Parts: sequence; structure tokens; C-alpha cells
Amino acid sequence: MTSVGLSTACHADPAKRRMSLGAALDEGAIGIGVGINYTLSSDQREIEATFRVAAQRAVPVFVQPRGFGIGPIREVVDAAQAVGCSIHIGPIGSFANKDLPEALMLIDVILRT
Repeated sequence: MTSVGLSTACHADPAKRRMSLGAALDEGAIGIGVGINYTLSSDQREIEATFRVAAQRAVPVFVQPRGFGIGPIREVVDAAQAVGCSIHIGPIGSFANKDLPEALMLIDVILRT
């Protein structure tokens, strides 16, 4: 099974990234994995473009945020809400760290809307 996301190979070419993600999903991938913590130069536009592919294909994004605390978690939650995709933040307990209660409240509010 193919693995592709915000990788160095596709980083500079959004069309190539979309095609690679689509091909991986066509081959049976159950979602899109995005390790923003491994591609720190990725901007919000690139993150949302990748998340948009997941939204269009109705698959989840398995994401590791850019860093620790509520800020990076908000970044991925905001991107997911902007494009309408589902995300799995893993492991949220580690990434939220001391901000875990606030992160869980953020998710709870979203689930209630």
C-alpha cells in the first residue's frame, strides 16, 4: 500500500500531491496520514489542500500536529473544519500535554455543533 502526504517528494507540487493521495486511496488506503511535525515548513494552505482531498473522498486524516500544546491542535482542528474532513489526532494525550483538558473541551464543543 502506498503512503503519501505532506512529504518532501510532493511538497512543492500540489497537483502531484493530490494525484498521489488519490492513487493511494484508489489502491485501498483507509485515510490520509499527515505528520505535520515532520514537515514543519508546511503552511495552512498546504495542510488544508491535503485535508480537502480527504474531505472529497470521505476518508479521515490521521494527523500528528506541528508541536505540543493547544495551539498546534487548534491548527489541525481549524483546518479540518475549514474543509469539512474528519481527523484523528494521535496521540492527542501526548500532543496536548498539559493542555489536554482544553483540547478535549475543544473537541467536545465541535461534536456538539
